[in-house]
Amino acid sequence: MIRVLENRDLEDENDAKLWYMWAYQYVRNDGKGFYYSKVGDRAWVELHDINQPIVQVEVKQDDNGIYYGWINSFERHPKMIWISKVQFELCFPYGYELEEKHGKGRMVRLSIREIV
Repeated sequence: MIRVLENRDLEDENDAKLWYMWAYQYVRNDGKGFYYSKVGDRAWVELHDINQPIVQVEVKQDDNGIYYGWINSFERHPKMIWISKVQFELCFPYGYELEEKHGKGRMVRLSIREIV
């Protein structure tokens, strides 16, 4: 699970949620840009001790985003973020749809960009 302690919830004019977190930055295999992994608070990211740069990122709820996140029903920020739907779905043995149906949370699509 991703713990988010340093986030600041904001709402923009489109009512999209924004969270400020930390992540490891990886160069994409095609060399065109970056992707982000182990997104959360700084302590969570450092815990993984991966030899990649740690950067501050803006995580935004975005229906066209390439990341998949889970927001528990009792929280306001993503607790888990994956770059692929396959990785995301592996976290739910009976499917995330069943968890949504039981009111435990919801899947959200996200975009992530580095804050420079």
